[in-house]
Amino acid sequence: MYFSLSAPVLTLVLSVLSRHAVRGQTQLDSLGKAGFPLILTGIPLDPCKMYGTWYEYKHLTVGITDANAFSTYLPIGIASTTPLTVAMHWTTQAFVPAAQAGTTTPACFSTFQQANFTADGKKISSVWRQGSTTPVRAVLTILYTDYDNVEVSVVCTARDPNRPTFCLTPSIFVLTRLRPPSLPATTQTLVQNAVNQALQPYGYAFSDLSSTLWNSTLAFPPCNPAPTAPAQFVQQVNVLKTALANNGGCYRFNTLPTSG
Repeated sequence: MYFSLSAPVLTLVLSVLSRHAVRGQTQLDSLGKAGFPLILTGIPLDPCKMYGTWYEYKHLTVGITDANAFSTYLPIGIASTTPLTVAMHWTTQAFVPAAQAGTTTPACFSTFQQANFTADGKKISSVWRQGSTTPVRAVLTILYTDYDNVEVSVVCTARDPNRPTFCLTPSIFVLTRLRPPSLPATTQTLVQNAVNQALQPYGYAFSDLSSTLWNSTLAFPPCNPAPTAPAQFVQQVNVLKTALANNGGCYRFNTLPTSG
């Protein structure tokens, strides 16, 4: 069947199609991907099994570069059993480039975090930098972990003004139980497959991530001597230790692999 549209109707149709086309162009984040919703579903998590040291293997952190980066999670106590929530003492260390740090040589960068690791795959954290007196709140979502090899997590660093329920600029972290230079080929393949599976629903892939630099000429750990924790962080951890002392703790630490 053939029919024609009057000029006013045709103009209206073209206008609607044009608006949809423009709207379609905005349905991507700042990196041209489908993107992460602000309300993101994490995996079912056993927070106790996250205990220990994890090394940064891959990352997507716009404008930020680091080297020899690692995190250590130490349980403070059980904050809740329904759902299971573990209060964690979480520290990070890394080197940042001299130009980024405003120094003549790579500089140590450290954070101190009191975080609640939840059974629905969240790391809800109060973050202090060395020397800071006021924490910054961050919520990371764990998209995958097998506890023994790899953790994949994401945090939103900027909302999308064109899509209010989506993240404009995410930061993605892939951590491993072994230092990346020591990862066997079989583990590298396992990690790559896990990352692709975790990121695929959001339009990202393993190939979109950068390798974290592991430089044997730089000290490990990066901060030596160890940095002094901010007094407010220490106070908050001590308050939690007292408050949660009768709630029991995580008793599965000896089932975890040795980090190295």
